[in-house]
Amino acid sequence: MLVTGAGGSIGSVLARRVLDVEPEGLVLLDGSEQNLHDLALSLADHPSAGRSTYVLGDAGDVGLIDDLVQRHRPQLVYHAAAHKHAPLLESQPLAAIDNNTLTTVRLLEVCAGRIDRLVMISTDKAVNPCSLMGASKRLAELVLLQADSPVATSLRLGNVWGSRGSVVPHFEWCLDQGRPLTVTHANATRYFMTEDEAAELTLAAPVLGDGADILVPDLGRPLSILEIARTMVAERGLSAESYVRIAKLRPGDKVTEELHRAGERLQPSGHSGVGRIVGPIPNSEEVLAWVEELADAVARRDVSDLIERVRAILPEYAPGPEVLELPETRRGRASKP
Repeated sequence: MLVTGAGGSIGSVLARRVLDVEPEGLVLLDGSEQNLHDLALSLADHPSAGRSTYVLGDAGDVGLIDDLVQRHRPQLVYHAAAHKHAPLLESQPLAAIDNNTLTTVRLLEVCAGRIDRLVMISTDKAVNPCSLMGASKRLAELVLLQADSPVATSLRLGNVWGSRGSVVPHFEWCLDQGRPLTVTHANATRYFMTEDEAAELTLAAPVLGDGADILVPDLGRPLSILEIARTMVAERGLSAESYVRIAKLRPGDKVTEELHRAGERLQPSGHSGVGRIVGPIPNSEEVLAWVEELADAVARRDVSDLIERVRAILPEYAPGPEVLELPETRRGRASKP
C-alpha cells in the first residue's frame, strides 16, 4: 500500500490505521522532510513499524513513483498529497494546478495497469469552486472519473476538526497569545469531521466506491464559525464582545460550502452515511486534450492562459478578484488583441 501526503493530518492518521491491520508493506511518501520525520517518530513504537518505508519526495515525480511501484508493488494507493490552503493558493495558480491536478494525472498514468485501486482525498471546495484550490481538486476529480485503470474513486471531505491549519487550532493559538478571534463572515459555516472519521472513510472508500465515482459523506448540519469562536472564548471565561471580531472573507473563501452540485445524483453506497455520485463520465479524449493544455500553460508559467483554460473547462468556476488582478493575469489580458 502507498500513501501520498502521509505526513499530513489525514495521511498520518491513515498510516497508523493501516499499520494496525498489519499490512504486508506500507510506503509512506511525503514532500516535507519535517512532516515525514515527525511521522516516523510518531510511529516508531508501533508494533508494525518495521513494515513501513518512509520516502521523501513528490507524488508527481514520475521516476520516483515508477520506482516505488516497481519495487514495492502496492495494490492500493491513497492519494492524500495536496496543497490545501485556499487563500494562499489564490496567489499561486501555477502551484495549485501543478500540484493538485497535474500531480494526480502523473500518478494515475504511472499506476495504470499496475495497481488495483486509487483513492484520492478531495474536498467540498471542489463543488462550484470559487477558489483555485477548489478548481484544482475538481479538475482532479474529472481526471479520475474517466480513468479505465486503475479503478479510481474520489472522496469529498469537509474540514477536518483539529487538523493543522484549520480554524480550531488557529483560534486556540490566538487565545493562547491573547489575541482576538477573527471570523471572516457572520454567517460563515463549514462542514466538519474528525481525523478519525476522515481516516475511516478513506480506508473504506475502496469498498464503498465501484470506481469512476465520487463518494460524499453525510456530515450533518454545517457549523457556524461564529458560534465556534464564541464557545471557545466562553470556555476560557472571556468576553465574546472583546475577543470575537467579524472581518471579511479571505481570498478564495465562500460563506457556505456544498458537498454536491445540483444535478449530481446521490446513490446509496455500502455505508448508510455515505452517498455515491456516478457520472457523467467525461470524454477521455477531451480530458487528455485539456490536461495537455494545462500542463503547457504551467510549463510556460503563463498564469493568464492557465486561468482562461481552467474557466473554459469548468464553467462553474468563478475566479475571485485576487486571481483576476494578479499582475501576471492582467499582463496576459493586456497583451492579447
